[in-house]
Amino acid sequence: MKKHLLIVLVSTVFGLSACKKEAELTPPVDNVQLGQTLLTKRAGQLTGKWLIDETSIAWKRFNPYFVELGITQDTVLRNLATLTISSPTQITHALSPQYIYDFKTELVCQLDYGGKSYPVYLTLSTAVDGKNTLSNVDSSPVRMSLWSYPAGAYNTPIPDTNALLFRKLGFFHTTFEEKEGNNSSSRRWYGYSSESALGLQEVKLTKQ
Repeated sequence: MKKHLLIVLVSTVFGLSACKKEAELTPPVDNVQLGQTLLTKRAGQLTGKWLIDETSIAWKRFNPYFVELGITQDTVLRNLATLTISSPTQITHALSPQYIYDFKTELVCQLDYGGKSYPVYLTLSTAVDGKNTLSNVDSSPVRMSLWSYPAGAYNTPIPDTNALLFRKLGFFHTTFEEKEGNNSSSRRWYGYSSESALGLQEVKLTKQ
């Protein structure tokens, strides 16, 4: 009995020792490195020229723009415009009161529609809260917002009626989120709260 007990104790000690050594060999993930890696990789996936292939809009009774645009039911607009996304300028981060690292970067873009080009800005942001790891970078949520003016600037006017269409459809100032299933040739952006206040639900982009 004592012999069996000794074997069990020795096995337990060796098991604990092995677990401790394994834990020591796994370095803690640096939150700053993780956030920068995540946004850098996602920005790299988005860089390039994209056709705004499908724009899904949910009809809203009290949206005054729908009357003007002739939208009377749920609608899918096809081949609306092209969006060229450049590489990010820099990635910033800040520590929130909840001890979550919030990372953000801005990508300068060009929107081509109606024979004209317009500068627009795509903001990517994500939070590193201990649930993210280097192994799940591709599935970590990244929120995106399109703006008609750069970060830190006051809300500048849309240059003309053609570009104003995108504000009326809800492209600007709407928070999007990418879900799984995206690849190098196709991306889908979903309204973070199902749809924007103006009814924009989903945008499908196809690489050119």
